[in-house]
Amino acid sequence: MNEIIERLRKLSESLRQTQAFDNLNQLDKDIDEIEKIFDKATPKKAKPMYLPLVSTPYRCPCCGTLVRSEIEKFNYCHNCGQAIDWSDEDAG
Repeated sequence: MNEIIERLRKLSESLRQTQAFDNLNQLDKDIDEIEKIFDKATPKKAKPMYLPLVSTPYRCPCCGTLVRSEIEKFNYCHNCGQAIDWSDEDAG
């Protein structure tokens, strides 16, 4: 996904040099938004909360919202939409 963002940024720079488009600032803003969407879709490790409970609750690495409790484990943060990577948990 980072390759896509890099190619879009190069396209924007090429267009800026040739002055092919008038509204390149909007293109740059759109590329930034696309990058944010890709970042959210890329799973990140949840942060464990070390509390004296039977099961360790985990929080979203971006906003801190609870993404796992004794009852539920979410693949996405319901608050900010960040994808959660549980590969270490599932393997163990």
